[in-house]
Amino acid sequence: GLNLLREIHALDKQDRLTAIGRKLARLPLDPRYARVLMAASDYHCVTEILIIISALSIQDPRERPVDSAEKADKAHSQFVDENSDFYWYLNLWHFYHRQQKKLSQNKLRKLCQQNFLSYMRMREWQDIHRQLRHVSTEMGLQLNSEPASYANVHCAILTGMPSQLACLTDKHEYTGARNIRLYLFPASSQFHKKPKWIVAAE
Repeated sequence: GLNLLREIHALDKQDRLTAIGRKLARLPLDPRYARVLMAASDYHCVTEILIIISALSIQDPRERPVDSAEKADKAHSQFVDENSDFYWYLNLWHFYHRQQKKLSQNKLRKLCQQNFLSYMRMREWQDIHRQLRHVSTEMGLQLNSEPASYANVHCAILTGMPSQLACLTDKHEYTGARNIRLYLFPASSQFHKKPKWIVAAE
């Protein structure tokens, strides 16, 4: 990510960078996620994408202690969306913010512990989201006031991560770009559904 950003800035000095490239260079993000955010403006889903890419930019907020794995899985399942693992982050975000409005800091920390979530990573997620929202506003990206459609959110994600697209080629195996082999994590909402095509994030 850092090397690619250096290449982008070098190209800009040579006046070989496109208008989109200049915008990407302004975002403090992995270039793939930056491209997703730029696409979100076209698909009117900036609000949702800001939440998702800021979550993907940190260590996963879920905690899964070996001695409490089943309890953790059950706690995390309340945020599952049957159609998309990306929406898991949206569901958690909205849950956390509803609780944050009515709970003290200590009670919020305890709530995170009860739901097997890292309080510090949730705070980090918020901080990154706040920074990205500020930069996005300065760049003229409009937050959508109405919820975006499932299709629009995923079209934006696909725009920035086409190399993460993969097709089901075996019972549990997906084949992606450059013949890479991908496998759905057992906790994924899509594990048992086995969709023909997926777009993955890491």
